[in-house]
Amino acid sequence: MPFDLPQKTIGYFCSYVPEELLIAAGFNPIRIIPGATDASLSQTHLQSYTCYLARACLHRAIKGELNSLEGVIFTHTCDTMQCLADIWPQACPHKIVETFNLPTVLSSEKALPYTMAELERLKGRLEASIGLLIGEEALREAVKIANRKRILLQNLASRREKMPASRFFSLVNKALTLPLGEAISFLENLEVEEEENPGKVRIVLAGSTLDDLSLVDFIEESGGKIVDDDFCNGTRYFQTLADESIPPIEAIARRLLERPICPCKFLKPGAYSQSLLEKTRKAKAQGLILVRQKFCDPWGWEFPLMQSLFQEKKVPILMVEVEQPGSLGPIATRIQAFLEMIAEG
Repeated sequence: MPFDLPQKTIGYFCSYVPEELLIAAGFNPIRIIPGATDASLSQTHLQSYTCYLARACLHRAIKGELNSLEGVIFTHTCDTMQCLADIWPQACPHKIVETFNLPTVLSSEKALPYTMAELERLKGRLEASIGLLIGEEALREAVKIANRKRILLQNLASRREKMPASRFFSLVNKALTLPLGEAISFLENLEVEEEENPGKVRIVLAGSTLDDLSLVDFIEESGGKIVDDDFCNGTRYFQTLADESIPPIEAIARRLLERPICPCKFLKPGAYSQSLLEKTRKAKAQGLILVRQKFCDPWGWEFPLMQSLFQEKKVPILMVEVEQPGSLGPIATRIQAFLEMIAEG
């Protein structure tokens, strides 16, 4: 098919979704975010002990806020997202609902051929939906465009210490929720007014997704300075580029297997915790705050390993549990105490 900038939009939840395929198929990939604090309409489909991210996004869909999307692409990650993929067609009228089955063990010798085969399968499903073949040239152009967006976000991240962290995260989230052409234009023309953060305690923030910027503001108001992050809607999304010199399906697959992992995927025991320790050291951070969505099992399972490693290396670490945006509650005191402890040495 000839390549033009996409006009129709398709939603996704996870940065493991192969955006390049969606772009080549003529879609704008838009990240679906929770939005407001209400999740009541999801109660007939999801239990109350499901993470707020899933409940709030399903609420938005049932309410009709996502009706402009042509469809939604899920990924094989946690149990909640896999269940949500089953529920979605029953609750929402989207034409396309597909799941991209990236393997769980990314270090296996079979991971690359499996991922390439899965990309070909999803490509075929998209071709059937749009009634057109997705050509090699369209895929190559899509790889270049997706890389362009990631490079622009990398450039923004290189200036993050010169702006409030909430400003940085809001700019990234805006780029992830704009149509592709608008997102690239927005980032290319973005002028960031430098504003030195007075915070003294250098912190890395990590977790599944960051949707509550009031938490970020509170950390910085309490003396913290967020110098790096590891979120699905943060640096994990744009940190790795696809190789434009090799066949596009292979390039997309290799990028997905080589990019920073999250606790839903496996390389070797402790690999994710080790990667966070290395990120913390590289950023010259004095500690790490893990932001865990309430009821998020993968991050709950990972934290004991992470805590043990950080304590062994004498790097301060704190886990805080969040649910609905805007309600810090008792975690505020814990964050303040953590930052004060580091500041006092």
